[in-house]
Amino acid sequence: MSAKTIALSSSGSLLAAAKRLFWKHGIKRVSVEDISSEAGLSKMTFYRNFANKEAIAYELLRSLTEAGHAQFVKIMKQPEPLPDRLRNVIRMKLAYSRGISEEFLHDLLYGNERTRGFDAVGTNGRLPEFGGRLQLPTKKGEIALSFHQRTATTSYPLTTRFPNSGWAWTGSGT
Repeated sequence: MSAKTIALSSSGSLLAAAKRLFWKHGIKRVSVEDISSEAGLSKMTFYRNFANKEAIAYELLRSLTEAGHAQFVKIMKQPEPLPDRLRNVIRMKLAYSRGISEEFLHDLLYGNERTRGFDAVGTNGRLPEFGGRLQLPTKKGEIALSFHQRTATTSYPLTTRFPNSGWAWTGSGT
């Protein structure tokens, strides 16, 4: 194996270990030693790949966000009707969030500036693209022409069913 292949393998092992530990215990409670041990690698190997715990947390969030975005784009490009695509997006989001602890969410929301929230990985720049992904369904008549992702509101009470759709705000069908 080449040195580059070993480094990629080590980096991947460390990221997988960090994800398991961060999801379970949060970012603050996990140490570099914990991540290295979970990955079966030395601390020296950790520091060859990442500057510190915040660096691996940032890279983990960045890589998961990029993978999630790529999967979102793939789903939204499918020829299925919009409701099916949106169900698939929700399933994807649930799969990505499965197993996340309250500690991780707290650390993500209130942690240091490098790991606080998804702003750290630049997801806000993707909002216009999300709106663009809704333009094709609008042309097909799947979304009302008056829909706008930043100003969308509804006059439906939260428990009202949408006419002729079988869907309710509660997410249950007929």
